[in-house]
Amino acid sequence: MELKARQCPKCGGDVKLDSTGTAGICLYCGSEIVLEISDNAAKGNTKANFINLIKDEYERQNYPGVLKYSAKVLEMDSRCWQAIYYRGLGEVWQSTPDNLKFSNAIYGIRKAIELIQQYDPQNLPGYQHMMATELHRCIIHFFNLCRAAYDKAFKLTNQPEDYWKQISILISALDYCLALFSPQLLASDTTAKAAKLTVLTTGTVLCVEKCVYRKKKTGVTLNSKTGVYTDFFTVVSVQGTDRSLTVGKYDEYSAMIRQLDATRPIAAIVREPYRKKSGCYIATAVYGNYSAPEVMVLRRYRDEVLYRKSIGRLFIRIYYFLSPPIAKRLANMKKLNGAVKKILDSMVEIIQRNNGRR
Repeated sequence: MELKARQCPKCGGDVKLDSTGTAGICLYCGSEIVLEISDNAAKGNTKANFINLIKDEYERQNYPGVLKYSAKVLEMDSRCWQAIYYRGLGEVWQSTPDNLKFSNAIYGIRKAIELIQQYDPQNLPGYQHMMATELHRCIIHFFNLCRAAYDKAFKLTNQPEDYWKQISILISALDYCLALFSPQLLASDTTAKAAKLTVLTTGTVLCVEKCVYRKKKTGVTLNSKTGVYTDFFTVVSVQGTDRSLTVGKYDEYSAMIRQLDATRPIAAIVREPYRKKSGCYIATAVYGNYSAPEVMVLRRYRDEVLYRKSIGRLFIRIYYFLSPPIAKRLANMKKLNGAVKKILDSMVEIIQRNNGRR
């Protein structure tokens, strides 16, 4: 292969190459340099040489190079499965947590399989095993990347929801990864069975991670005396259908793991969504129902008005300390209950009137 001039693009100094002959260090400024392989390297059987260049670039994790040479091969042969396959992988490896491109990789694998079925069907199970292994490697990498990004920026108000969406994308990709393991190969190849077991274990880990209760930032207050900002958080979790589907997927993965290896440990999942334990004790006792319209108005005023001010949060803490025994007494004292109800009715009316003015 021909290499472009061995000078540092930053300072023009000489570059000392490593054993591969494609990378090195500038002897003048010390920069790490990756030499670009010249297109003139692909003379003779150009398609074959470009495919080799794609694989070389992929091994070096130079994904822009993978895309470059994949495009050149596809200009020569739009049905080259290697170029289609590696192009999809190159695109997903250039993803970010905010823009995961697993659909590109899955599209590339599907198209590659269609072409292999036509031209090399007897080797298809082995190719599918290779593709499943590589797709799983991508999933593991981006799971670790997304989790690190969440841990670093969890104080952002929308971070839990973004993280759940990222995990959902990874679970979908993992489902496709599992579909690549053919029964024929699993029956005859113990390494394929072990690989599928590893992928299933990753699936349970993703589901467990998605169902964990998490803190969500709800606001910030400034202490006027100390000048210190304080973050306030609430606990949130995946809810409703999304949680049910995730728990169902976890159970599916777990059952498949037990079929392959009954002794393999499986991480436990939190099946139930988080439910806020605090309640408007006195109001609930007076109106007889936690979901009564008046109680809903008072709860919303607590969450949207009182909770945002330091004096309001102090009032809430005192209220929850004193209100449970008072609520118990009100349940058995009808006259006092009626008097408190009149007070609360007036408060609800004032809150609703003020809300109407906003």
